[in-house]
Amino acid sequence: MKPNHWIGLAALLLGLALPLRGQTLIRYPLNASTVNSISTGVATNSGTLGNGITNGTGGVALAGSLPTNGVPQGSDTYGLYFNGTSGFLSPGTPQLNNPAIAKAGGFTFETWFNTTGGGSVNAMIDYAGTQKLVRQTGQSGPQMEYADTNDTQVFNNLGAAAANQWDYAAVVFTATNLDSHTNLTGNFTFYLDPNAPTASVSGAVISPFGDNLKRTIGIGTHPAGFSSDFFNGLLYDRGSHSAPCPPSTFCSMAGSSAIRPMTV
Repeated sequence: MKPNHWIGLAALLLGLALPLRGQTLIRYPLNASTVNSISTGVATNSGTLGNGITNGTGGVALAGSLPTNGVPQGSDTYGLYFNGTSGFLSPGTPQLNNPAIAKAGGFTFETWFNTTGGGSVNAMIDYAGTQKLVRQTGQSGPQMEYADTNDTQVFNNLGAAAANQWDYAAVVFTATNLDSHTNLTGNFTFYLDPNAPTASVSGAVISPFGDNLKRTIGIGTHPAGFSSDFFNGLLYDRGSHSAPCPPSTFCSMAGSSAIRPMTV
């Protein structure tokens, strides 16, 4: 297993962060009072968006295989296993739209992930099908994807991460400008296992293409349920935040395996 050096972190976070404080949109705590709902196709949400509902076929299962290095005491004893045919969808649309991100100051995606090496796109956190953290088969590691002003998908590599091992990925976007056409400019910083950046992109421009599609947020799935995009493997403490989170803490909340999109 590849060492993970995240101290006090255990989160897959998808979200928008507020300038001073992020608000949780999605958090799926896997504890004694909530785990039974997973078998019924429902992920109990303690955030603001309502419960996650499975799409696809086969459902999502509880997993006892968890990362160990850097996981804080009190973290959940379960993760989630995605079999490549199903994931979770959040209620509502379009939660991570560009004006909301601009108001929040940015967003952060975080997750522990362990892929089987199967599948194709392997979406871990996917807003609208255009703004997503993926682990594509054939690539050396996870990638952050977004739509530019030509509505062309841009891919940024976070670093190398082999299949069948636990790794921790984080994407931090800091918004700098929103124009009259709601094109959003900002800076990406990427992290993979160590809490020092592995890569960065300045002056990235995210178009409102995804916002105009009026889609939701998918965890382990494309919001439209495309068969090629389902995740194959394990996710632990996954989520999203509405605002950039500092690398010393990011937006994680220790003590639960959760999807935590955050927004205004």
